[in-house]
Amino acid sequence: MLTWIPSLLKIFLEKYFITTIASVLGTIVAMAFTPDGYWLLQKLGAWYYIGIFCFAFLFIHGCYCGIKFTVQKISENQQKKQEEEKLLEQTMTAFDHCSQKQRDIAYALLKNKNTPVVIHEQPYIHGCNWTWMTGIDFFRQKDGTYQVILRDYFYKQLQRIYTQHGRLSHFDFENNSTKENF
Repeated sequence: MLTWIPSLLKIFLEKYFITTIASVLGTIVAMAFTPDGYWLLQKLGAWYYIGIFCFAFLFIHGCYCGIKFTVQKISENQQKKQEEEKLLEQTMTAFDHCSQKQRDIAYALLKNKNTPVVIHEQPYIHGCNWTWMTGIDFFRQKDGTYQVILRDYFYKQLQRIYTQHGRLSHFDFENNSTKENF
């Protein structure tokens, strides 16, 4: 009557070995503690134990999948955090190579919440090209000056660096000058 059970168990044992073993143990424990005159056992017979096995299997497999999902999410979050920290470190290193005037402009943009700053020179100050930073936009005005503004993602990135380290580069501390003309 139940000759298909061993072949089904073989499939479960091949693919879900630990879950199947734990479910079989749970079924054996249920057999040991189920009284002989239990009404559900009398009505269902062997199907009662098959149901217990299936319930135990689904419960254990669900717990396993939940734990696996949680561990995967934690790992992804840690990897994302490491990538963000690497990006912040690269940005700080890039600011190490910028002139003090460029850092002053960046500090001014941070202080005034990214309202455009007017500079009187080309964006290529002292041989250091700002345009490598895709987060900075320059707009040439009719009078020959340039308006400098940070893109939103770059502004947030610089804010994060500044709040974490109190500076934008590894070696420079904020210049407290209140210059408005660069």
